[in-house]
Amino acid sequence: FVPDSFAQPFRSNYFGHDLEAALFFKGIKNSDEARKKATEYADAHPEMDFLDQYSNDGSWMCHYYFTAEEILTELGKLGSTPTHFISGIGSGGSLIGIGKKLKEKTKTKIIGLESKIPHVIKGLRCLNGENTPTVYSNSQDIVDYLKKIDPDKVFSFRAEHACSWGVSACANLYIARQLSQELDKGIIVTIIPDRV
Repeated sequence: FVPDSFAQPFRSNYFGHDLEAALFFKGIKNSDEARKKATEYADAHPEMDFLDQYSNDGSWMCHYYFTAEEILTELGKLGSTPTHFISGIGSGGSLIGIGKKLKEKTKTKIIGLESKIPHVIKGLRCLNGENTPTVYSNSQDIVDYLKKIDPDKVFSFRAEHACSWGVSACANLYIARQLSQELDKGIIVTIIPDRV
């Protein structure tokens, strides 16, 4: 189940123009509603597996075992370790997985990003309590700072710098750039999650 706002790219990139697949988009306004409908569907069809990225440990574990290791390996080749790691919260997988590993191995400060307004930046949640992913809430203690982002500032940054990535990726870069201007020295790591 995918929201209407995602329908066109998903139809084009993943389903072609399959009309049956298009039914999964009908009238779903946002990711919270899509998740609710998927949960209801899974409850009504127990023979099916529901792979919920918001509560599935695999969501953060892949970043813990792979992405974080890659970051540490590549910086290690330069004789460095990160001082700060920045990641937006969608499912929470990137932030929690990478953040856990960096906390175990280094003294990296972990900075999580959330949107001030829900459902404006695709891939970046507004943590209003009701729909906070358990991937995030179960491990949020590893996060040193949680920063709320004004979507208008991110959209302006994206336009000003002609970023071709998704807006949530630009949010990570926007905050990394802000932080770089505040620090005397440090190694800031962020990721640019984007469609393939």
